[in-house]
Amino acid sequence: MSQRFQVVTDSNIPPDVATSYVTNNGTAVPAAHVLNILGGTGATTSAIGNTITVSVQYDGMVWTDEAANFNISSQNGYFCTASLTATLPNAPSQGTTCYIFADTSSSVTIKAQGSDMIQVSSNISAAAGTAVSTTRGSTLELCYRTADATWHSISSMGTWTVV
Repeated sequence: MSQRFQVVTDSNIPPDVATSYVTNNGTAVPAAHVLNILGGTGATTSAIGNTITVSVQYDGMVWTDEAANFNISSQNGYFCTASLTATLPNAPSQGTTCYIFADTSSSVTIKAQGSDMIQVSSNISAAAGTAVSTTRGSTLELCYRTADATWHSISSMGTWTVV
């Protein structure tokens, strides 16, 4: 019994078969005709037949109830249930976000630190200024921009007084 083997070299690959795979961050080239597809943080990969599946797990933002003064943590959301002051992070990085939901008609104050400012709509606070709401249901999503040291409102609802 004889066996036949076909040896494929790069010069024998048909022109309609991809030999490099361009991504957003570099190009992958198969080695020994194998291309690895790996998941990063929060992502996994699986394959069956000719299908590769990339699954991304998004746990969402962590939300907590707050009834007393507290320091805001980056990438967190807060239901403020009593009169309080929430202090924004010191020395945040570009794109740091946080969410505030005033679940009280008492005063909810968001305070910037150092030379940071808060902008809600066209209103910009002084350095280390505040945004205050006394309207139940008011919400504020803030995102930090390092170029102007400002917490910019990405979305807001209700009434916020900026000082």
